[in-house]
Amino acid sequence: MQKCYLMLKGVCSVFLIFLFKILLGCFSWGV
Repeated sequence: MQKCYLMLKGVCSVFLIFLFKILLGCFSWGV
């Protein structure tokens, strides 16, 4: 259970970083 939770947390953080990079990219392209 703990292992699954840690894995899920890792996936979520990676997804958030990916989303943040896309937003940053869109913002820089917009400017």
